[in-house]
Amino acid sequence: MVRVLRLLLWPLTSGSFSNYNAHLECPGGIDDCLTEEFFRDLAQFQATYMREDLNLSQYFLTSIYRLCVEPYLDRLDASGEAPKCPAPLADTMLNALLALETRFEGPSEARELYQRAVSLVTAASEAGDSSVEYLLADWQLDTPYTYPALLGLAQPSPVSFSSLKVYVYEPPEEIFTGLQQSSLLCGMGQWGVEVLVHKWLLSNANRTKDPSDADLFYVPVYGTCLQTRNGMGLQSMTAEVYEPLFKWLLNSPWWQRRDGADHIFLFADGQGAYQFTFYDILRPNTILLLVEGRCPTWNEPIGDHLDVKQCYSPWKDIIIPGHTDRGRAMYMRQHARPLEERDILLTFHGRHGGVHEGYKRCEVRNALVSELSQYPDVSVGGFIGNYLEIKGRSRFCIAPAGTSPWTNHLYESFFAGCVPVILSDDFILPFTAFLDWSQLSIRWPEERLAELYPFLKSIPDETVATLMHNVNAAACWFDWWSDADDCSPYIAIANELEDRASRVKNLGVLPNSPAEKFWNTPEEIVRRAGKRRSRFHVYSEQPFRMLTDDVSHESIWR
Repeated sequence: MVRVLRLLLWPLTSGSFSNYNAHLECPGGIDDCLTEEFFRDLAQFQATYMREDLNLSQYFLTSIYRLCVEPYLDRLDASGEAPKCPAPLADTMLNALLALETRFEGPSEARELYQRAVSLVTAASEAGDSSVEYLLADWQLDTPYTYPALLGLAQPSPVSFSSLKVYVYEPPEEIFTGLQQSSLLCGMGQWGVEVLVHKWLLSNANRTKDPSDADLFYVPVYGTCLQTRNGMGLQSMTAEVYEPLFKWLLNSPWWQRRDGADHIFLFADGQGAYQFTFYDILRPNTILLLVEGRCPTWNEPIGDHLDVKQCYSPWKDIIIPGHTDRGRAMYMRQHARPLEERDILLTFHGRHGGVHEGYKRCEVRNALVSELSQYPDVSVGGFIGNYLEIKGRSRFCIAPAGTSPWTNHLYESFFAGCVPVILSDDFILPFTAFLDWSQLSIRWPEERLAELYPFLKSIPDETVATLMHNVNAAACWFDWWSDADDCSPYIAIANELEDRASRVKNLGVLPNSPAEKFWNTPEEIVRRAGKRRSRFHVYSEQPFRMLTDDVSHESIWR
């Protein structure tokens, strides 16, 4: 067992680490399966592992938990004995959670395993085992902190609405299956917001299960996860996910009430909703939560004239920040140095044309690396292992445009404590209604990159210190795991939605609803009006079918 573990984990444990989790050792081991050497390797491995690797999680589930840990704990449950080395056992169990939920039994069994690990640690803590106190401190700073929320075990969210009620759709199983994937898998990385906002609304005190009482309706779709984690293409997404969803939604009496103007959708990817053929259904009325406000015009006719176009409506849509994983954010905070210890002027490490084919035309990144790498107090280039530490040593962190204007590099700057330099002319920023970005960042023209270095070099320490102070004060607005009572992305979104809801109410019934489409007609006839017979593709032989065809209103929405 130990030899297999070493072969699997050697690429991850062969470097030098700043931490060693001694509380995960188990002197003498437990048995022939869980040896002292196994736990020593585990202690080194856990120092940097963020539980994000699905294949490694599967190994921990099938080859360690199922074969070694679970039989041992089952024997102890039967005998009533206390387990030896509860801290490393519990940590091993959490390593198995991702695969259990994603590839095997699902969320219910994942919750049971998580609760079993917590019970193990709680009993050991009550018995005075100090090693589990170190473990619990580690969990607070890393991925396990997120498990209760992602698995539906957290207390109701303290961030609610002042008055409005939100209905969270739960479509029929045949439609719902494709809309949501693993919460643990999809909740990680910069696109995890589509899971976090959904979980927040599910646990919200103002959630209603009666749609007739709702002011707003949330439609949960983990679409970006389907693309980035499952590799589903746009055509498959449209055919298998969005077409069934909208065929079902458009027949909802709650959608028809205001033609979708009180419905909320979230798109966590930089290209947003416009990629899909159904975009024009959403664009006019629905409330879109987006990370991107100006989107690339790939494969569009307008692309002959514009490389980006406006893909959100400021009067109804909301720009939100991307997600930074809890463990990553806390690690950056731990390595954020005070100004006098920051020996690097500016930094950027990430994808660019020199290391990734898809970024060959990302001119600003390519120029950034080629023009600024000459300076001794600059650290720029592709990915490197100690980038998070370098950010903590840097005064300024560059947030350059990539394959689209937005970039999560901006939001990571707030956790590293460096002043973000936004090098993306078309990046539409979040929360501008109350955040003065000029007080906590620098926005520099892409075309004037050659003049950036001497400008940053000339900024007095006093000015940099003020900017850094403001960055630290505003970081909670971009921290999806913030525990501040008055500062988090959820609070900002709740305030924005309150504003949108008040506007929707003032709209009353939109002209496209049956109540205003027909008049001087008996109510019974209006109720059974059905769908129009006219088809306005009269000059085209292109196959065409309406999403609302052949769907029984009464059979679906009783």
